[in-house]
Amino acid sequence: MDHLDGNGWSALHHAVDASSYSWRAMEAALVLVEQTPPHVINAHTTGSQPSGYTCLHFACDGSDKKLARAGLVDSMLRRGASVDSRDDKGNTAFLLASATGVTDVVEVLVHAGADVNVKNDRGLGCMQSAKRCSGSTTDRLLQAGVSPYGAWVPSVRQRTGEGDSESRQMRYIK
Repeated sequence: MDHLDGNGWSALHHAVDASSYSWRAMEAALVLVEQTPPHVINAHTTGSQPSGYTCLHFACDGSDKKLARAGLVDSMLRRGASVDSRDDKGNTAFLLASATGVTDVVEVLVHAGADVNVKNDRGLGCMQSAKRCSGSTTDRLLQAGVSPYGAWVPSVRQRTGEGDSESRQMRYIK
Protein backbone atom coordinates (compact mmCIF):
# COMPACT_ATOMS: atom_id res chain seq x y z
CA MET A 1 0.00 0.00 0.00
CA ASP A 2 2.98 2.32 -0.08
CA HIS A 3 3.69 2.36 -3.83
CA LEU A 4 3.49 5.77 -5.53
CA ASP A 5 3.18 6.12 -9.29
CA GLY A 6 5.12 8.58 -11.44
CA ASN A 7 2.86 11.46 -10.37
CA GLY A 8 3.08 10.70 -6.66
CA TRP A 9 -0.32 9.00 -6.48
CA SER A 10 -1.00 5.92 -4.37
CA ALA A 11 -3.95 3.56 -4.67
CA LEU A 12 -5.58 5.60 -1.88
CA HIS A 13 -5.06 8.88 -3.78
CA HIS A 14 -6.83 7.36 -6.81
CA ALA A 15 -9.68 5.86 -4.77
CA VAL A 16 -10.34 9.06 -2.84
CA ASP A 17 -10.24 11.17 -6.00
CA ALA A 18 -12.74 8.86 -7.72
CA SER A 19 -14.97 8.65 -4.65
CA SER A 20 -16.73 11.91 -5.47
CA TYR A 21 -18.49 10.18 -8.36
CA SER A 22 -18.26 6.46 -7.54
CA TRP A 23 -19.64 4.73 -4.47
CA ARG A 24 -17.40 1.72 -5.17
CA ALA A 25 -14.36 3.99 -5.12
CA MET A 26 -15.56 5.36 -1.76
CA GLU A 27 -15.84 1.82 -0.41
CA ALA A 28 -12.31 1.09 -1.68
CA ALA A 29 -10.99 4.30 -0.11
CA LEU A 30 -12.53 3.42 3.26
CA VAL A 31 -10.74 0.04 3.19
CA LEU A 32 -7.46 1.38 1.80
CA VAL A 33 -7.14 4.15 4.39
CA GLU A 34 -6.86 1.53 7.13
CA GLN A 35 -4.05 -0.25 5.26
CA THR A 36 -2.08 2.76 4.03
CA PRO A 37 0.87 4.05 6.07
CA PRO A 38 0.74 7.70 7.22
CA HIS A 39 3.68 8.73 5.03
CA VAL A 40 1.67 7.67 1.96
CA ILE A 41 -1.53 9.34 3.20
CA ASN A 42 0.53 12.54 3.53
CA ALA A 43 2.40 12.15 0.22
CA HIS A 44 1.94 15.12 -2.11
CA THR A 45 1.09 14.53 -5.76
CA THR A 46 3.83 15.65 -8.10
CA GLY A 47 1.91 15.84 -11.37
CA SER A 48 0.32 19.00 -12.68
CA GLN A 49 -3.34 18.17 -12.03
CA PRO A 50 -3.73 18.75 -9.09
CA SER A 51 -0.29 19.56 -7.86
CA GLY A 52 0.67 19.01 -4.25
CA TYR A 53 -2.50 17.25 -3.09
CA THR A 54 -2.43 14.76 -0.24
CA CYS A 55 -5.14 12.14 0.20
CA LEU A 56 -6.82 14.49 2.68
CA HIS A 57 -6.93 17.27 0.07
CA PHE A 58 -8.74 14.93 -2.32
CA ALA A 59 -11.20 13.90 0.40
CA CYS A 60 -12.05 17.54 1.09
CA ASP A 61 -12.35 18.71 -2.51
CA GLY A 62 -15.34 17.09 -4.11
CA SER A 63 -18.98 16.27 -3.86
CA ASP A 64 -20.32 13.86 -1.28
CA LYS A 65 -23.30 12.11 -2.83
CA LYS A 66 -23.41 9.26 -0.30
CA LEU A 67 -22.52 11.39 2.75
CA ALA A 68 -19.42 9.34 3.53
CA ARG A 69 -16.68 11.98 3.22
CA ALA A 70 -16.75 12.96 6.90
CA GLY A 71 -16.08 9.36 7.91
CA LEU A 72 -13.30 9.06 5.35
CA VAL A 73 -11.69 12.31 6.54
CA ASP A 74 -11.98 11.19 10.17
CA SER A 75 -10.34 7.86 9.31
CA MET A 76 -7.46 9.62 7.57
CA LEU A 77 -6.92 11.93 10.52
CA ARG A 78 -6.91 8.98 12.92
CA ARG A 79 -4.29 7.32 10.67
CA GLY A 80 -2.01 10.36 10.85
CA ALA A 81 -3.08 12.67 8.03
CA SER A 82 -1.63 16.15 8.50
CA VAL A 83 -4.60 18.45 9.02
CA ASP A 84 -2.82 21.64 7.94
CA SER A 85 -0.72 20.34 5.02
CA ARG A 86 -0.73 22.73 2.05
CA ASP A 87 -0.95 22.02 -1.66
CA ASP A 88 1.13 23.90 -4.24
CA LYS A 89 -1.30 26.86 -4.10
CA GLY A 90 -1.26 27.11 -0.33
CA ASN A 91 -4.67 25.48 0.14
CA THR A 92 -5.21 23.27 3.15
CA ALA A 93 -7.84 20.54 3.25
CA PHE A 94 -9.90 22.90 5.44
CA LEU A 95 -9.87 25.63 2.77
CA LEU A 96 -10.93 23.12 0.12
CA ALA A 97 -13.72 21.71 2.31
CA SER A 98 -14.98 25.23 3.00
CA ALA A 99 -15.00 26.00 -0.73
CA THR A 100 -16.81 22.75 -1.52
CA GLY A 101 -19.48 23.40 1.11
CA VAL A 102 -19.52 19.94 2.68
CA THR A 103 -20.37 21.10 6.20
CA ASP A 104 -19.86 17.79 8.01
CA VAL A 105 -16.31 17.56 6.64
CA VAL A 106 -15.64 21.13 7.80
CA GLU A 107 -16.88 20.11 11.27
CA VAL A 108 -14.52 17.11 11.39
CA LEU A 109 -11.58 19.31 10.41
CA VAL A 110 -12.47 21.99 12.97
CA HIS A 111 -12.75 19.33 15.67
CA ALA A 112 -9.33 17.97 14.59
CA GLY A 113 -7.75 21.37 15.15
CA ALA A 114 -7.50 22.72 11.61
CA ASP A 115 -6.33 26.33 11.45
CA VAL A 116 -9.60 28.16 10.73
CA ASN A 117 -7.79 31.42 10.01
CA VAL A 118 -5.49 30.02 7.33
CA LYS A 119 -5.27 31.75 3.95
CA ASN A 120 -3.96 30.37 0.68
CA ASP A 121 -1.25 31.92 -1.50
CA ARG A 122 -3.81 34.33 -3.00
CA GLY A 123 -4.83 35.54 0.46
CA LEU A 124 -8.22 33.82 0.40
CA GLY A 125 -9.58 32.32 3.59
CA CYS A 126 -12.36 29.88 4.28
CA MET A 127 -15.11 32.48 4.70
CA GLN A 128 -14.61 33.99 1.24
CA SER A 129 -15.00 30.56 -0.33
CA ALA A 130 -17.86 29.35 1.87
CA LYS A 131 -19.95 32.48 1.28
CA ARG A 132 -19.95 31.67 -2.43
CA CYS A 133 -21.41 28.19 -2.14
CA SER A 134 -22.92 27.21 1.20
CA GLY A 135 -24.97 28.96 3.86
CA SER A 136 -24.69 26.00 6.24
CA THR A 137 -20.90 25.92 5.94
CA THR A 138 -20.75 29.69 6.46
CA ASP A 139 -22.88 29.30 9.61
CA ARG A 140 -20.62 26.51 10.91
CA LEU A 141 -17.52 28.63 10.31
CA LEU A 142 -19.08 31.48 12.26
CA GLN A 143 -19.78 29.03 15.11
CA ALA A 144 -16.12 27.98 15.00
CA GLY A 145 -15.08 31.59 15.57
CA VAL A 146 -14.11 32.57 12.05
CA SER A 147 -14.59 36.29 11.53
CA PRO A 148 -17.47 37.11 9.19
CA TYR A 149 -15.47 40.12 8.05
CA GLY A 150 -12.55 39.81 5.80
CA ALA A 151 -11.51 40.87 2.41
CA TRP A 152 -14.34 39.81 0.16
CA VAL A 153 -13.04 38.89 -3.25
CA PRO A 154 -15.81 39.02 -5.84
CA SER A 155 -16.09 35.84 -7.83
CA VAL A 156 -15.10 35.71 -11.44
CA ARG A 157 -18.08 33.51 -12.23
CA GLN A 158 -20.98 32.69 -9.94
CA ARG A 159 -22.47 29.21 -10.01
CA THR A 160 -24.68 28.70 -13.01
CA GLY A 161 -25.34 24.98 -12.85
CA GLU A 162 -23.24 24.49 -15.96
CA GLY A 163 -19.62 23.45 -16.21
CA ASP A 164 -17.27 23.28 -13.24
CA SER A 165 -18.40 24.93 -10.03
CA GLU A 166 -16.20 27.60 -8.56
CA SER A 167 -15.19 25.27 -5.75
CA ARG A 168 -13.84 22.73 -8.26
CA GLN A 169 -12.06 25.52 -10.13
CA MET A 170 -10.16 26.48 -6.93
CA ARG A 171 -8.07 23.38 -7.57
CA TYR A 172 -6.55 25.08 -10.61
CA ILE A 173 -6.28 28.72 -9.45
CA LYS A 174 -2.75 29.98 -9.04
